Amino acid sequence: HPDNPDSPFILVLAQFFPEHDPYIDSPASTLGPFAHLGIELASREDVDAAAATAEAQGLLHLAPIQLPAPVGYVCMVHDPDGNTIEFSFDQGVFEFAHGHMSPDT
Repeated sequence: HPDNPDSPFILVLAQFFPEHDPYIDSPASTLGPFAHLGIELASREDVDAAAATAEAQGLLHLAPIQLPAPVGYVCMVHDPDGNTIEFSFDQGVFEFAHGHMSPDT
């Protein structure tokens, strides 16, 4: 976003229109235990802040931990629907996006 090109956020969620949904008769499910949404943040401090917020709300699933590359520094939280959300730092996604964005986009 042009107002803050140093802090890109890229997340794609998709849903079929009901009349074209090939999974319409499948049962609804949540992501888990390992299937998850991953969001890379700009710093370890941002991961710590996300974990602190989740912990205060009783939603922290995995406290911040440094894991081997390419995973990096992560925490896992559960959203109110039970989906697992990973907040990470140093996986390379942020740096890749930052290197391919310009203030003109």
